[in-house]
Amino acid sequence: MEQLSMKWENGEVPCIVCDEDIQIRSYSPKDREPLKTALLPLTEKRFSDAELESCILKHSGVKEEGIFLAEIDGEVVGTATGYFNGDGKSGTVHMVSVLDKARGRKLGRAVCGRVLQYLKENGCTQIVLTTDDFRIPAIKTYLSLGFQPVQNNEEMRRRWGAILSRLGEENDA
Repeated sequence: MEQLSMKWENGEVPCIVCDEDIQIRSYSPKDREPLKTALLPLTEKRFSDAELESCILKHSGVKEEGIFLAEIDGEVVGTATGYFNGDGKSGTVHMVSVLDKARGRKLGRAVCGRVLQYLKENGCTQIVLTTDDFRIPAIKTYLSLGFQPVQNNEEMRRRWGAILSRLGEENDA
């Protein structure tokens, strides 16, 4: 099934406040294994080095400073990546993940907010992401950051209508 799409256009990046024990920082090469751990909720197995490189590290448009890690007391527990699309004015939020033990602390919002800030500071006026229907907590986070559902065909309007109804949101498309 095709993934859902969302877009964020030239808005203000919301102010993100984290608890004192949370740090959001950029990736460095020493973070390869912690990044693989942080990505575990997205996959059924640990990424190999080759998979990590193809999905993130050597993905077109990704720069190391656009890979963000969330740490609690020095342990990497979440991640999100922002990359630039070929036109220079749009970017993508990619591979957002938070470990189960760190959920409920708004870490997904924090790393996504940092990705938005990074992409906007580097000239992006439109930012997109893809997600799945069952990722309701993530969708709530994306909506709270100003992302809007892309409802470009009848199937997407139906799927988004069901999700937004479940969340108690207005469906304006």
